[in-house]
Amino acid sequence: MSCRTLALLCVLPLVVGAGCLLDDKQVGGEELEPDPPDPCESYCDRIAECLDEDGSLCEQECPEQGLDASCRDAQLSVLSCLQMSSCEGDTAAEQECAVALEARAESCGA
Repeated sequence: MSCRTLALLCVLPLVVGAGCLLDDKQVGGEELEPDPPDPCESYCDRIAECLDEDGSLCEQECPEQGLDASCRDAQLSVLSCLQMSSCEGDTAAEQECAVALEARAESCGA
């Protein structure tokens, strides 16, 4: 073997090992950010809070429905509307988000 090949074989494990060690470390001294919240979890929490729909059923159906792009977009529209809604009355959120809820019903087959 040539010296270059031998040197490469010796250095390669060091580079890979260093990469593995740095994988968990903080860079720049700042805290690592937590994983972003699951969109289905946020969506289902808000649905249960504002529309009195079954949150556990929503969490079961949401990932499957999210595979369909039109349904996912309709869910995001509902979530956006509910985020802006006060959700203080059961009918208030339904009235404010009626268009988004209709689109969700059409797109997601609900």
